[in-house]
Amino acid sequence: MPNASPIAADLQRFGPLQILREPVPLPQARKYCASLMRRHFPDFLLFRMVVPGRLQQHFANVFAFWRWGKDLAQHLHDPRSGLALLDWWHRLLQDCYAGQVAHPVFVALRETIETFGIPRDPFADLLAGFRQDQQVRRYQTSEELLAYCRYAANPLGRLFLLIAGCPDASFRRPVEHICTGIAWVGFCRHLPRDVRAGRIYLPLTHALRYGYREEDFLRRTYNEAFQMFLEKELAEAEGWLLAGRTGLRGLPRWVQLAGCLAVGEALEWIRRIRAVGYDIWSRPLRMSSWDKWGLIARTWWQWHRGQLIPQNG
Repeated sequence: MPNASPIAADLQRFGPLQILREPVPLPQARKYCASLMRRHFPDFLLFRMVVPGRLQQHFANVFAFWRWGKDLAQHLHDPRSGLALLDWWHRLLQDCYAGQVAHPVFVALRETIETFGIPRDPFADLLAGFRQDQQVRRYQTSEELLAYCRYAANPLGRLFLLIAGCPDASFRRPVEHICTGIAWVGFCRHLPRDVRAGRIYLPLTHALRYGYREEDFLRRTYNEAFQMFLEKELAEAEGWLLAGRTGLRGLPRWVQLAGCLAVGEALEWIRRIRAVGYDIWSRPLRMSSWDKWGLIARTWWQWHRGQLIPQNG
């Protein structure tokens, strides 16, 4: 596993080749998950500001599960090894629901599962999404990509709602719309990186409508066809994000704010892609800390004034 992986060293201590004869004590497991999130969650300070303190450890436990799964799948040279490690991680998940835990992530996660009555499905779906990343390199249609999002992105929204104490099924759809929109923006802005890794998430049939072919992706061709295609994908993402944000009405105030901030950042990336004329091949996209905190301040003010989520009707 390359050194860039956050859990590379930890795999030597807690990986499948190690036998943990005794469960890691719960206080130590909590500390491990919190440390992993503090070191590797890009918006950790904002997370601490927005999420109630009593819930922060539980979100850290879920993040640790997701981070381990993501790294096991994506940071290995051999996809077969990644699949084998994902199988091991899935077995630990099954053991966790059977009450058998030793790995620090699952010792902490077990407490979260029991506290909020979280079913196994969202965690298993995330692992299915990681597994799909190792097996599928191209998506032909929106339907195929949406099916991938239902595994790779939307379960995070369901977990967020459960921990936030909002299990009402009526809120699930708007939050999943936001998750899908954020993922779609990621497919657009990370397209150069994904192509280098041998993946194209954006639907190829959409590109072909404008005369942009698979080989054009591989050549990193920038032309009018690519501009029109990428605008279509950004508009798709924008639609998911705005529909999801509107549906946040009725949720606790801090949940509304968290959703608005997530949507606001994704919309800002869309704006920046448009601002460079869609030339993501040669013009790297960046957002400085000052840019991000300015965006946070503007979003908070608009949310506070009721400009982002309709409060009536």
